[in-house]
Amino acid sequence: MKMTIKTDPTGIARFNKSLEDFTKATGKTAEEGLQRMAKSACRRLALTVQPYGLKGDKLDKFARSIGHQIDRVWFGVNLGAFPESRDIKSAHNAARVKGAVPNRKFRKEKGKPWLDLISAGQKNDYKKIQQAKAFRAKAAWVKVSNDLGKPKMSGIDNRINRHAESARGFVTKTGHDLKAKLEITNATSYIKNIQSETEVVKSHQQGFRNGLKWMQITTAKSIEKANK
Repeated sequence: MKMTIKTDPTGIARFNKSLEDFTKATGKTAEEGLQRMAKSACRRLALTVQPYGLKGDKLDKFARSIGHQIDRVWFGVNLGAFPESRDIKSAHNAARVKGAVPNRKFRKEKGKPWLDLISAGQKNDYKKIQQAKAFRAKAAWVKVSNDLGKPKMSGIDNRINRHAESARGFVTKTGHDLKAKLEITNATSYIKNIQSETEVVKSHQQGFRNGLKWMQITTAKSIEKANK
């Protein structure tokens, strides 16, 4: 999933004027203004990747839900409700619909033999691995923001931050001054299953607004300081 940060086609003149004023008054570069926009967009993107939020109870519930889904797959395979498999990872991937295993209830019943195709040990080991991997998609946006420079994204749960350095988030910079362009990418394999293009557009719009406001405030403060 990619986003390009550049001049706003609906307000290029206004944006360019703000950018010129910003660079003249502060001595900062146009790229720094674009970076601030991208960082604001990254925060909203990280926030809105399922589950919504950057810390707290929703992250706890999400981690538990991963375990419940794997349990469902294990029961389903061993009761013959899912396709036969002796590998919990393959069975889990096959059972997913749009990134999640549909909610079904399984229980042992008379007349339904327990096939014992996948052991409880294999299931529990896989569950621990998958829960440890949770939040990598959020972490990719955190990594992008941090790679754009200071300040680093704050208020982030440690379960997200632990993936930030190795997460698949990338920044590509091209051009200079008013022709500068930033492309930010979340290359997590399943990102499109849990974050919509509509949300990407909204994040881009919010990042542009917040970044423009920051440039205008920073410009005003620099001018005020210079006139004292």
